[in-house]
Amino acid sequence: MKVLMIDTSPNGGIAHYTYNLCQALSAAGVEVILLTHRDYELGAFPCSFAVKRRFYKEETYLVSWNFVMREISAFGPDVVHFQTLIAPRKDWFFFLLLKLLGKKVVFTAHNVLPHETRFLERSTYGWIYGLASAVILHAEQNKTDFLKIFPISQSKLWVIPHGSYAFFSAGHSVSKEEARKRLRIPLDAGVILFFGAIRPYKGLHELIRAFSELLRRGNDAFLVIAGKVMVGTEEEYWKSIRDHGVENRVVFRPEYIPFEEVAPYFSASDMVALPYDHIYDSGILHIALAMGVPVVATKVGSFIDHVQEGETGHLVPAGDAHALVNALESLLKNKASRLRMGENAMRYDRQHFGWERIALKTEGLYKNISGQKSRDGGAG
Repeated sequence: MKVLMIDTSPNGGIAHYTYNLCQALSAAGVEVILLTHRDYELGAFPCSFAVKRRFYKEETYLVSWNFVMREISAFGPDVVHFQTLIAPRKDWFFFLLLKLLGKKVVFTAHNVLPHETRFLERSTYGWIYGLASAVILHAEQNKTDFLKIFPISQSKLWVIPHGSYAFFSAGHSVSKEEARKRLRIPLDAGVILFFGAIRPYKGLHELIRAFSELLRRGNDAFLVIAGKVMVGTEEEYWKSIRDHGVENRVVFRPEYIPFEEVAPYFSASDMVALPYDHIYDSGILHIALAMGVPVVATKVGSFIDHVQEGETGHLVPAGDAHALVNALESLLKNKASRLRMGENAMRYDRQHFGWERIALKTEGLYKNISGQKSRDGGAG
């Protein structure tokens, strides 16, 4: 089985996911070539698959697709698997071309639609999904959300979970004491972490407001915010921090956090806050589970599938500020509960998100659409 994997992102969650998937597929005997960005963050990582770095922002659209088509011609893959698109409003044409050429195309819908959907993208994503041979979704809730938007045959949809992000801690984990020292946070204070790219739907303004209420209630806590502001401005978040009078209790690092610096943020934290308005799946959730950090998340997207209330964290209704404050405070005040949930989180991660199992399901999909054998329980 030969697979051409395409991921145009230089870093971040999808790049990390793709690396782990390619490693697991290769270990299962699949021959994989990854086409990725010229500034690929994991370029120095050991890998058992071929990596070709070419995509970059300044490259013209047709040059990028010429690169892809040449690789398809030279490699002759059984499956072309897209993790990201080159240009969402244009790629439908090349998906059509690939279909006319008889190529089997898989698209992993990490997000059913972009979080900030632009003009025509709902239509073009619908065309792309319709032209793909199969679409991977990461949770049953994602499938439900998908079918509300796109009238695609359910036989095309395969629910295959996101894999573990335990590799973040391999060689990069530090003790809580050392991590707190780096962030200049007292060891005995409670620490709430908001991590990853900052966009309006993630509810950071609401979290800052909730955090100010926690302090008013007398909780000894710090809020750590680490991630690049992708929509909006850094100043609007600084203003929110100042307006709520919590600047002395907030560590704000508004920039992309390199791979090797991720683990210490989770090691320093007592919980991870995910107060999102909506989500399909979250790499941040998977880092928290793998590193044994309980979460407080809203009842949206894959959180519904993968956060076990009272076992690996707490789930609250989206937009319910009072419930968010109470859930955060509950964990802040109960160390024994936090430790128990953290252990449960790591156990849940090991039981449900092992890459060997995910590679097996993914290979089963490939073989199914290629006519090599019957479906292996991945669809649904």
